[in-house]
Amino acid sequence: MSKFSDTEKQAWRAKMRGFVDQVSQLSPEQRQALSQRMPITTCEGHPLSVFNQCFLAMQSPLSLTIVAGFQQWKKSGRMVSEGQHAPGYIYVPIGKIKKDEDLDKESERVHFRLVPVFDISQTEVFAADKTQAA
Repeated sequence: MSKFSDTEKQAWRAKMRGFVDQVSQLSPEQRQALSQRMPITTCEGHPLSVFNQCFLAMQSPLSLTIVAGFQQWKKSGRMVSEGQHAPGYIYVPIGKIKKDEDLDKESERVHFRLVPVFDISQTEVFAADKTQAA
Protein backbone atom coordinates (compact mmCIF):
# COMPACT_ATOMS: atom_id res chain seq x y z
CA MET A 1 0.00 0.00 0.00
CA SER A 2 1.38 3.39 -0.99
CA LYS A 3 1.67 6.15 1.57
CA PHE A 4 0.61 8.71 -1.06
CA SER A 5 -2.83 9.00 -2.61
CA ASP A 6 -3.31 9.06 -6.37
CA THR A 7 -4.08 12.78 -6.15
CA GLU A 8 -0.80 13.46 -4.31
CA LYS A 9 1.15 11.40 -6.86
CA GLN A 10 -0.45 13.29 -9.75
CA ALA A 11 0.32 16.64 -8.08
CA TRP A 12 3.97 15.62 -7.60
CA ARG A 13 4.26 14.49 -11.24
CA ALA A 14 2.72 17.78 -12.40
CA LYS A 15 5.17 19.73 -10.23
CA MET A 16 8.17 17.85 -11.65
CA ARG A 17 6.83 18.25 -15.19
CA GLY A 18 6.57 22.00 -14.52
CA PHE A 19 10.26 22.11 -13.53
CA VAL A 20 11.19 20.18 -16.68
CA ASP A 21 9.19 22.65 -18.76
CA GLN A 22 10.92 25.61 -17.07
CA VAL A 23 14.36 24.18 -17.78
CA SER A 24 13.34 23.32 -21.35
CA GLN A 25 12.32 26.93 -21.95
CA LEU A 26 15.76 28.23 -20.97
CA SER A 27 18.13 28.97 -23.82
CA PRO A 28 21.42 27.03 -23.87
CA GLU A 29 23.18 30.23 -22.77
CA GLN A 30 20.79 30.67 -19.82
CA ARG A 31 21.31 27.05 -18.76
CA GLN A 32 25.07 27.41 -18.96
CA ALA A 33 25.02 30.66 -16.96
CA LEU A 34 22.84 29.10 -14.26
CA SER A 35 25.01 26.00 -13.97
CA GLN A 36 28.20 28.10 -13.77
CA ARG A 37 26.71 30.31 -11.07
CA MET A 38 26.11 27.34 -8.80
CA PRO A 39 28.17 24.29 -9.86
CA ILE A 40 26.98 21.08 -8.23
CA THR A 41 28.91 17.80 -8.10
CA THR A 42 28.13 14.34 -6.81
CA CYS A 43 29.81 12.88 -3.73
CA GLU A 44 31.98 10.93 -6.17
CA GLY A 45 33.29 14.17 -7.69
CA HIS A 46 31.38 14.04 -10.97
CA PRO A 47 29.75 17.28 -12.11
CA LEU A 48 26.02 17.12 -12.68
CA SER A 49 24.76 17.75 -16.18
CA VAL A 50 23.73 21.30 -16.99
CA PHE A 51 20.11 20.09 -17.17
CA ASN A 52 20.24 18.48 -13.71
CA GLN A 53 21.95 21.53 -12.20
CA CYS A 54 19.22 23.80 -13.60
CA PHE A 55 16.56 21.29 -12.55
CA LEU A 56 17.84 21.32 -8.94
CA ALA A 57 18.15 25.11 -8.92
CA MET A 58 14.46 25.40 -9.84
CA GLN A 59 13.40 22.99 -7.09
CA SER A 60 15.49 24.00 -4.12
CA PRO A 61 15.94 27.31 -2.31
CA LEU A 62 19.11 25.85 -0.74
CA SER A 63 22.55 26.50 -2.16
CA LEU A 64 23.50 22.92 -3.04
CA THR A 65 27.16 22.02 -3.48
CA ILE A 66 27.75 18.26 -3.28
CA VAL A 67 24.77 15.97 -3.71
CA ALA A 68 24.08 12.24 -3.74
CA GLY A 69 21.30 9.77 -3.21
CA PHE A 70 20.76 8.03 0.12
CA GLN A 71 22.71 4.89 -0.88
CA GLN A 72 25.54 6.90 -2.47
CA TRP A 73 26.07 8.76 0.80
CA LYS A 74 26.02 5.48 2.68
CA LYS A 75 28.69 3.99 0.39
CA SER A 76 30.87 7.07 0.86
CA GLY A 77 30.84 6.75 4.66
CA ARG A 78 28.22 9.37 5.40
CA MET A 79 24.60 9.08 6.47
CA VAL A 80 21.68 11.40 5.79
CA SER A 81 20.82 13.07 9.09
CA GLU A 82 17.56 12.03 10.74
CA GLY A 83 14.56 14.09 9.70
CA GLN A 84 16.16 15.46 6.52
CA HIS A 85 14.14 15.63 3.33
CA ALA A 86 15.55 15.67 -0.18
CA PRO A 87 15.75 19.26 -1.41
CA GLY A 88 15.35 18.06 -4.98
CA TYR A 89 15.46 15.33 -7.57
CA ILE A 90 17.70 14.66 -10.54
CA TYR A 91 17.30 12.47 -13.59
CA VAL A 92 19.61 9.45 -13.70
CA PRO A 93 19.88 6.96 -16.56
CA ILE A 94 18.52 3.52 -15.74
CA GLY A 95 19.38 1.71 -18.96
CA LYS A 96 18.93 1.41 -22.66
CA ILE A 97 15.98 -0.29 -24.25
CA LYS A 98 15.76 -1.35 -27.88
CA LYS A 99 12.45 -0.89 -29.60
CA ASP A 100 13.03 -4.01 -31.69
CA GLU A 101 15.54 -6.82 -31.26
CA ASP A 102 16.56 -6.63 -34.94
CA LEU A 103 17.36 -2.91 -34.87
CA ASP A 104 20.83 -1.47 -34.46
CA LYS A 105 22.26 0.67 -31.63
CA GLU A 106 20.90 3.91 -33.10
CA SER A 107 17.39 2.79 -32.25
CA GLU A 108 18.19 2.36 -28.54
CA ARG A 109 16.62 4.81 -26.13
CA VAL A 110 18.01 5.68 -22.75
CA HIS A 111 15.42 5.77 -19.98
CA PHE A 112 15.73 8.04 -16.97
CA ARG A 113 14.30 7.99 -13.48
CA LEU A 114 13.88 10.78 -10.95
CA VAL A 115 16.02 10.16 -7.86
CA PRO A 116 15.96 12.21 -4.64
CA VAL A 117 19.31 13.74 -3.69
CA PHE A 118 20.62 15.21 -0.45
CA ASP A 119 23.25 17.90 0.01
CA ILE A 120 26.39 17.18 2.03
CA SER A 121 25.15 19.67 4.64
CA GLN A 122 22.28 17.26 5.34
CA THR A 123 24.64 14.37 6.13
CA GLU A 124 26.99 13.34 8.89
CA VAL A 125 29.83 10.85 9.23
CA PHE A 126 28.81 7.33 10.31
CA ALA A 127 28.92 6.86 14.09
CA ALA A 128 31.51 4.07 13.69
CA ASP A 129 33.72 6.44 11.68
CA LYS A 130 33.35 9.17 14.32
CA THR A 131 34.81 6.94 17.06
CA GLN A 132 37.79 5.99 14.88
CA ALA A 133 38.48 9.65 14.09
CA ALA A 134 38.44 10.63 17.80
